[in-house]
Amino acid sequence: MPFVSNRTGSLCLLILVVCLAAQNATAVIWVLNPANGRSYAETPVLADWHSGEAMAQSYGGHLATVRSQEENDWLHVNFPDNLWIGLTDENSEGNWQWSSGEPVTFLNWGSNEPNGGTNANHAVINWHPNGQWNDWGNNSTIRALMEIPEPGVLHLLVATAAGAILRRRR
Repeated sequence: MPFVSNRTGSLCLLILVVCLAAQNATAVIWVLNPANGRSYAETPVLADWHSGEAMAQSYGGHLATVRSQEENDWLHVNFPDNLWIGLTDENSEGNWQWSSGEPVTFLNWGSNEPNGGTNANHAVINWHPNGQWNDWGNNSTIRALMEIPEPGVLHLLVATAAGAILRRRR
């Protein structure tokens, strides 16, 4: 498996997984965060929050859970685009929860956020400077940031096949 230097100069393991979805090949590149042993990738297509979560689950994970400022900073450097993360308050307005079920121990809202009320129930990383978050529209489509525990090669192959099958059925 190749090692490449990321923007911060530390080494990250890149695992390239190629999915055959319908008639198009879609590459998903997983990047290992050496500080926490978890791997992250952007969804291969634009999605609303729920579709992004379903894609993440097809790989055996969830949308990204951000546990600390250090993790947020690493994600911001390695995935600088606006991306869905797993934070939502759709079950109870103002009561933010991670789709992974982990407790909320860190928040990184931008200035005057969250501000969308019942029309914006999901969080986007990198909306504001330095990777700060925004709550965004329920029907909006952008790429999502998926997270899986550190995978073994067999796990990735099985998850990739399952993801391709699920996308082919849509």
